[in-house]
Amino acid sequence: MTENKDIIINLPLGETLRRCFSYFTTHIVSLTQISFVWFLILLTYDTLSGFPSLCSLNQKLCNDGTAENISFLALSISSIAVAIAYMRQIVLNEKADGVMHINFGKRELKYIWTGLLFVLIVAAIMFVVMSVFSVLATLLHINENLFSFMFFLVLLFILALCSRLLLVFPAVALDDENMNFVKSFKITKGNTLKIFLGQIILMLPILIFLFILSYCFNLLESNNILIKVMFTLCLFILSFIDAGLKATFFAHIYQYFMYFYQKKHK
Repeated sequence: MTENKDIIINLPLGETLRRCFSYFTTHIVSLTQISFVWFLILLTYDTLSGFPSLCSLNQKLCNDGTAENISFLALSISSIAVAIAYMRQIVLNEKADGVMHINFGKRELKYIWTGLLFVLIVAAIMFVVMSVFSVLATLLHINENLFSFMFFLVLLFILALCSRLLLVFPAVALDDENMNFVKSFKITKGNTLKIFLGQIILMLPILIFLFILSYCFNLLESNNILIKVMFTLCLFILSFIDAGLKATFFAHIYQYFMYFYQKKHK
């Protein structure tokens, strides 16, 4: 069958989100097994280095930049490793062998590299569009408030458009060498808003709980070690839940688009 560039694969967002939440809630034990060792590593470092991760809950605790940067980097790496393992379980049924499961190698490094490329692409698009937009705003003498509002809308549009590039991440996790940014953008044609909204909807529960966690921590303002350990535990748990939810969404949209893409291009 010859390639038809006009083919649009319509992602059923509601059904996709329902499946994502359903899978996540019924496989929470698997996520626990995948993240357990990373969780111990993060908690050990954070405890020994004076709980630098709590800086994200209270800016007053942001003292040692090095410790905080290491904590952030460690959490980012562990979240990537967890997300990759979880996506492989969803799509390939590759399950963790008990709670001592830990992986970090070439696949994870490629995922990080892909993430850096994604950031560069988004930043380059933003720079060009925003530069043109700023020049036009100056020439048209747009007032500051209207400019800020339009700037925000343009920013949202760019982020939404770039969400169509996201199929590269589950592709890297699943060792799919045929996927790239251009192919991802083409396959997801007509689904910009759905993919963007899907990510936001999955992020909302985490953002709400993170806000509550931050509020409670600032309300207590305690230097008690046990309280700090408790909030650090909650922060890491939320981080891994966030990684799991994103991985579930990435895996499900990858499966959906690739199934219909391959079916229509045989």
